Amino acid sequence: MQFLSAFATLVSAVAAQSLLQPLPTQYANRSDIVYIANNMAVIPPPFNYTGGLYLEPFTTLNVSNASFTSQLEQAGNASFLIFDPRFIDILGPNPQLELFFNLSTNVHEAPSFIPSLNVVFFSELETANQFFIQLNNTPPTISNITFTPPIFSINGGTYSARDGRLYLAANGGNGTVPAVWSADPITRQSQVLVNNFRGLHLNSPDDVVVSNSTGLVYFTDPFYAYVPSAASRANVRFWGLSPSLLRQRRICTRST
Repeated sequence: MQFLSAFATLVSAVAAQSLLQPLPTQYANRSDIVYIANNMAVIPPPFNYTGGLYLEPFTTLNVSNASFTSQLEQAGNASFLIFDPRFIDILGPNPQLELFFNLSTNVHEAPSFIPSLNVVFFSELETANQFFIQLNNTPPTISNITFTPPIFSINGGTYSARDGRLYLAANGGNGTVPAVWSADPITRQSQVLVNNFRGLHLNSPDDVVVSNSTGLVYFTDPFYAYVPSAASRANVRFWGLSPSLLRQRRICTRST
């Protein structure tokens, strides 16, 4: 009986799960801000997502629970979604969403702020198009940039204050293979840091970060994109890379 009582309590807790939690008082009258509860860790079943990989937002979930569905609709109409309380400090007391640029419908990736230039770098997936947003201008302006050699389909990136360089993870294509690159944002000169593991092609380097203390480059390598001619590929892994030694170290692995 004690087990059944605990189970019933658990079922009731799941059924009562709410998507949203109360907003901080400074946002009490803001319908365009929502605060997601517990990182949406629990959804009352049954539920189903049919949007595929990043094709539709999570707010399009099919959920039988009417209250949860109503809150999903509210979140879908919001401009700002708070998942982490630290985001509140970034939002400030009166956040406003303003459109600056109309871009192509391609996916855009790798936003990286470069303090020395006061620009934001970002890329356009499946092309060699990369951009700077010039924050010194009022309003901000946008310009195309090109690295030498060109980097095709940048999927992730970060700026390292340690050496003033961009570190960029690229899917490859247009005659190039998946790789992690380093680029100087001032001279626009680029170089490949790694494009294989002992002869096996990388899959699709995605996200990349650089340790400020050690300079080690950490990147993920999931199955997002492939080069048709690359028959042999490394397992899906999280890698650590030493740029000074051009040596990789596996952090974790998922075999397929």
